[in-house]
Amino acid sequence: MAGLGKLQQRAAFVLHQIDWQAQLGLVMLLASCLLGLDLILQWQQQQDLLAKLAQPQVKSQPQRAQSHPQNTVQQFYQLLPKASQADAMSASILHTADGLGLRFERAEFSTAQLPNLVQHQIKLPVRGSYMQIRQFLNALLNAHPTLALMELQVRREDVFSDSVQANMVLTLYLRGEVPW
Repeated sequence: MAGLGKLQQRAAFVLHQIDWQAQLGLVMLLASCLLGLDLILQWQQQQDLLAKLAQPQVKSQPQRAQSHPQNTVQQFYQLLPKASQADAMSASILHTADGLGLRFERAEFSTAQLPNLVQHQIKLPVRGSYMQIRQFLNALLNAHPTLALMELQVRREDVFSDSVQANMVLTLYLRGEVPW
């Protein structure tokens, strides 16, 4: 310990003997060494992480994922609502628009039948504030997971108007045969 004390005294003496420019240079040299050491450590951590990512990882697959692909497709279709629920879901969509204060004069409905899948398309022009339309779309997409927003056109006729016209095309994906 005595040797360390003498070393510190000697370093303090030498530092007091040199001018401030030399002291600043020593501080900058020390700072650059510390920064260089930090960069080297970060680079080493990055290299370790890259090496770890490059190693192939074997994960155990759940039993369900190893089932036959045809069974997986059938399970997917079983998750979709039945085509017979299209009218109730369409009414729910229109009720949501009305409940949020959106104005609409008409709605056009069309249905396309695919194998095991029914696409129920709704063309809905609405008028309201931009925030009402955003809330409407958010409520719909959260309430109906099989609903997709296929097209959205928003138009404001006057810069100073709060009201916007939105033309949207929504598609409900359903399973089964077309009931109508």
